[in-house]
Amino acid sequence: MAPLSPDLTKNETAPGSSTRVWRVTLMSGDPPWRIDPGSPDDRTAALGVRNSVYCEELGHRWASPADEFDDRAHICVVRDPSNVPIASVRILGPEGRPFEIETFLDLTHVLPKDSRPAEMNRFAILPPHRKISSSVHLALFKFSIDLAASERFSHFVLATKAQVAPIYRYLGFEQVPGYSFDHRTLGNERHDLFLLSLRDMLDKFRRTQHPLLRLFETAVPGS
Repeated sequence: MAPLSPDLTKNETAPGSSTRVWRVTLMSGDPPWRIDPGSPDDRTAALGVRNSVYCEELGHRWASPADEFDDRAHICVVRDPSNVPIASVRILGPEGRPFEIETFLDLTHVLPKDSRPAEMNRFAILPPHRKISSSVHLALFKFSIDLAASERFSHFVLATKAQVAPIYRYLGFEQVPGYSFDHRTLGNERHDLFLLSLRDMLDKFRRTQHPLLRLFETAVPGS
């Protein structure tokens, strides 16, 4: 595997917290983004984007944009070239278990016994930036894959609604049959379990000549 970005190996946790914060800045060039360790302001910005999408737009009601899972997660904000926050994602690594999804589903028979899984959730992009051509989806996914390489994650799990599922299928996730639930935190809406094996991802991308192959073939664990 190619050497990891030093940015993803030097980010330290804040005192008294296991949370790590990251900033992805959109820019011109190849690739069209930069990944850096974040700051408390970036954490606040990420939670602000989450609140805008999940509460103001979708109507969910929480006591606070943050919850108990944030205290042991990686939190990432995407900023546009003018430094405006436009997207965010949360990733819980294996040391942060139980995952949020494990409050709904038993993953014992979904994941291999030797796996180091991570959960991706609270994926939020402000409406003007949701087109694939904006590169925000790819920037967040590239961050996630780089983080997986740095932390040696073997799989990503996530729960999503049917209308959003095509995005994750394009990124290589596969739905796990028989694993669906009503997400009580998100308005009791029906969610399905999706799984991405990082061990198999490159082989699948190569077999299908996936458009994202070049972007990820140097940053996937085991490549």
